[in-house]
Amino acid sequence: MGNFFKSLFSSSKAATPEEEKSKNDQKNFDILKYDGVRAQKIGQVAYAIKCFTEALKLQEDFETMTYLVAAYTTANKAEEALEVLNRMVELEPDHINTLLTRVNVLFMLDKDADVIVDCRHILELEETNHLAWFLMGKAKRTTSDPLGAIADLTKAIALKEDFTDAYLMRARILLSMQQATEALPDVEKAMEPLFTTGGEDRAGLGFAVMQSLMDKVRVRSQVGKGTTVTLERRIESRGDQNDRDTE
Repeated sequence: MGNFFKSLFSSSKAATPEEEKSKNDQKNFDILKYDGVRAQKIGQVAYAIKCFTEALKLQEDFETMTYLVAAYTTANKAEEALEVLNRMVELEPDHINTLLTRVNVLFMLDKDADVIVDCRHILELEETNHLAWFLMGKAKRTTSDPLGAIADLTKAIALKEDFTDAYLMRARILLSMQQATEALPDVEKAMEPLFTTGGEDRAGLGFAVMQSLMDKVRVRSQVGKGTTVTLERRIESRGDQNDRDTE
């Protein structure tokens, strides 16, 4: 009778040593991964890197690699971030977000020629990716291909008409080529209300507010010297205000 109940309630076989190891590895992987995520959220980047690195020794997980790249980037460890990104691209060569992340890291390492290669790959996958056109134009600017850069930035603007960064970069390139007249429309476009380089959480009203508060605003740009913004406002004395109030 005892053997009957034992067989009834113990239908599954005992785990093999390999299965026990796999189960423990999975448990430890989960602990390390989510400890790393928590550490990253509270700014303990070094500990997060350690957790993610140890977790990846147990399991090659794409999401954990993404966290590790972010941690390395925060810690200004671009070479280490690039090494992880290279492995991620090997695993998923057509993952656009990974390729865009690698492009940004390549910029940090001044590997502009490699940036162009990755951007071309992205555009083969998604020709309408305005970020890829912009980043390729940015790279061509630093690799002495200003005309190619202007063409790529123009394509980015055609795909995203409010792409302020693209307007500003195209203006800088045109100014460097002594084409101030051609650059002026881009500068004026970037000065329009609601245009911003700060992302969707910014209103893009800074320059418009300055203009509304000033009596006169002048913007002058010179190649090799930069841009000067001059603000003029008439400040009345208390006596002037009192005279006006009695009129």
